[in-house]
Amino acid sequence: MELIYKVLHLNEWMRFCVAKTFRGSELDQRDGFIHLSAGHQVTGTLEKYFPQNEPLILVALNIANSVKWESSRNNDKFPHLYRDLKISDVQWAVVLEK
Repeated sequence: MELIYKVLHLNEWMRFCVAKTFRGSELDQRDGFIHLSAGHQVTGTLEKYFPQNEPLILVALNIANSVKWESSRNNDKFPHLYRDLKISDVQWAVVLEK
């Protein structure tokens, strides 16, 4: 099972847990898909999009069959999800603190 990852702000994670679905961040909604990362891409995503020192949630998702791999940063192919995330997609979540 290949896991895919999403980094969430704490308030996004809390809303996700209550609603049981996540429509994406403002960036995701603007772009029309949920931006995700493969395991080897998480560090770069954190450095580029989450430079502030705040608690974040790393969510591991079992949705490899649902994503579309598309070229993005540095011509690397990133997983993009063209549907809402469901709480049932989540395998685990951990708090990240820089």
